[in-house]
Amino acid sequence: MSKILVVHPDAGVAKQVSSLLAKKGHDVQAFQEGRPALEAFLRAKPEFVLLNDVLPDIADHALFSKMIAADPGAKILVLSLVGEEPGQGGSSSFGIRSFRPDEVVTAVEKLRAPRAAQRPADAAKPRVVAIDDDPAVIELLGSVLALSGYDVACAENGQKGLELVRKNKPQLVLLDVSMPVMDGVETLKRIREFDPRVGVVMVTGNSSLDMMEQCRAYGAFDYLVKPFSMDYLLFCVYSRTLLAAI
Repeated sequence: MSKILVVHPDAGVAKQVSSLLAKKGHDVQAFQEGRPALEAFLRAKPEFVLLNDVLPDIADHALFSKMIAADPGAKILVLSLVGEEPGQGGSSSFGIRSFRPDEVVTAVEKLRAPRAAQRPADAAKPRVVAIDDDPAVIELLGSVLALSGYDVACAENGQKGLELVRKNKPQLVLLDVSMPVMDGVETLKRIREFDPRVGVVMVTGNSSLDMMEQCRAYGAFDYLVKPFSMDYLLFCVYSRTLLAAI
């Protein structure tokens, strides 16, 4: 049995998910707002949090940051919970995957494992490849991700980055758009052709909506425009590497 928090603004969807999880023997609490859920999280220390991507009182990444700071071993799955009745839930967006209630139950069962604090020190770390032609950005991404527990490899252009992706088989790639030798869009296309399971987050100074839509069309998981919050970057990296385990 696991302690689980379900956080969704639609009471009907929260009830559907909670009922299915309770039938599996889990101890479930449901909330429609993020701040009461945070208070319950700090008291109960649940193993799982199923967090909807849109909440009325706090941004999903802000709530995630507070929870993961309080308990790094918790599994916080940020998703778009879609109800089984027409009009319930929401639509999927950049960085978010939609789940029906029954799919959430399956995801929880797949993710059930010893908490991070109980895992051996040499357990495999999630692998990330960072590709950017700016040495300062590469150094920053590499150091922040390494300190956060990720196995990071870096490259200064798309061609070298593609070689690292083939070699390292990462769960996630952080990819700039404007680079010499091979640009980010072409690199994204080739990564998706090589292995469509690899998540790719575009990390770029290009704020063009056309470029965002082009990257979305080629399968980018998210699109971050520089300068961005490191907390939000870690939120994206965590979300995608956890989804890779489902």
